[in-house]
Amino acid sequence: MANHRGTRPPSVAAFALCAVTACGGADVVLPPENTAAIAPVGSTFTIAVRDRCDQSDPIPVTIFLGDRDGQFPWEGSIVGNDGTLGAEENLEYWVTVNGCAAARDTSAIADLDPADGTTVSLYAHAGCSDGDVRMFRVHDGGHTWPGSPLGGGPNAGLQTNDISASAEMVEFFDAHPLR
Repeated sequence: MANHRGTRPPSVAAFALCAVTACGGADVVLPPENTAAIAPVGSTFTIAVRDRCDQSDPIPVTIFLGDRDGQFPWEGSIVGNDGTLGAEENLEYWVTVNGCAAARDTSAIADLDPADGTTVSLYAHAGCSDGDVRMFRVHDGGHTWPGSPLGGGPNAGLQTNDISASAEMVEFFDAHPLR
């Protein structure tokens, strides 16, 4: 990611992008002092990681999830003694950590590409103690990177072109620089 505004060192921007899995689907947790904000794409907590994650410091988060994702199902999944949290439970985790108001604003994003078979809603929580908590729900979307020209592969499901996760991240990270 280019540091186009010079607001933070490139290493911080790289940490922010690596945080796609911070306390998300991987066992890697980046400490808040090294990460200005996070933006998980196509991933929620596994139950085991959630139970081990000691994320007590608020951190701005924006999430991108398809509600037809076969790898991280919207409703969550159980596999043996583990599984993944559902999207709503994952969002509520960050709302609690960030001390946000429980009520959320839901807005429809313009359907810029009706042919892609998806639409997008933005769930945003206000009144947070530090930064925003928001989630882009890709209706009928699969396990893909929204707006990527590469697509998601033959088994990934539908990809939205109504938003660009990359562009949204740049804006989000610019709005939440490391302090």
